[in-house]
Amino acid sequence: MENNIIKLTPREYEVLCYLVEAYSYKQIADQCMVSFSTTNTHLKHIYKKLNVRSATAAVSKALREQML
Repeated sequence: MENNIIKLTPREYEVLCYLVEAYSYKQIADQCMVSFSTTNTHLKHIYKKLNVRSATAAVSKALREQML
């Protein structure tokens, strides 16, 4: 049987939490003390792991699957 647990790194989880709180990408970068580009990379990885294409879809899936 396949394990459907989505594994995020601690930083990806942190970024996703800020996304759920409606922070902008720039605000997330500032809060995490990383560049805007690094934030975008984290978000790309999150979207891929969640199999979504947007921030709205990522937030929706995270809440629906009770990931937070």
